[in-house]
Amino acid sequence: MGQSSSASRSEAIQDRICPHDVYEYRTLRPDPAFLSNPQMLPQNNTFQTQRMIPSQSFYFLQKDTLKCSGNNRFDVTFTFDALKPGILRLFISESDSESDRKLLFESVFKKGRNQSFDYRKVVRDDTFADQILRFRTCSLLIQMQSSEPDTQQTYSNYAVFGSMDRTICTLLSVRQTIEIDGSVLELREIFGIEETIVSDHNKSDIQETLMESVTQSRECVICLTDARDTTLLPCHHMCLCNECAHQIQSKSNTCPICRSFVQSFVKMSVDPKIQ
Repeated sequence: MGQSSSASRSEAIQDRICPHDVYEYRTLRPDPAFLSNPQMLPQNNTFQTQRMIPSQSFYFLQKDTLKCSGNNRFDVTFTFDALKPGILRLFISESDSESDRKLLFESVFKKGRNQSFDYRKVVRDDTFADQILRFRTCSLLIQMQSSEPDTQQTYSNYAVFGSMDRTICTLLSVRQTIEIDGSVLELREIFGIEETIVSDHNKSDIQETLMESVTQSRECVICLTDARDTTLLPCHHMCLCNECAHQIQSKSNTCPICRSFVQSFVKMSVDPKIQ
């Protein structure tokens, strides 16, 4: 009697599981332990491990410091690090087209960490407020370019405005890129890499301590033995060693942290010659 009741309860659970949820609602994906048929799990036959070659960024804007305040006169403030002297430019645009960008500000800066930028302190007028209130939707481009001829590099941070009126203004960074020798690379956050770096280090030091972070990383969350050296995409969780990442491929194809579907790996392979 007990076995029959248990079997009917199991069948009821399986009836409520929709195979389409696996593909359409990744964050609500059912636990593979409840799926009796392995064929219901998504399989990626072209699954490949990507290898990462680190590139040092001379400039880094601390995104959590990027803010916009408004009280009839808008003010943009942020903190940035610079390993090389350069030129800081602010552009405003109503679209993604380069021809639509309007230069708001340009100034040189020196090498140094934790440098603060306050737009109202350098431009004492209402130019910025008039520009952003003119558009229904607009974006801000913060660009830092090296001023040394032998180290050409351009860092760009794309931010969008929201809730714009004369008293309220919000600003959100949505994309970061660096241009090195004509190649544009997109910067992405890796969740978990902070835990692999000594806690006394500043987050802005990630570029310089990337090689140390791979060799001194904590254990893989699956085997608890090997060091974390693999990032899962597209969720960007760095939580596994490379061997366990391949085991994930052959079994559930899901991230053990957020349970989202894994499309590919990025192995944090650092060349010791790169400093």
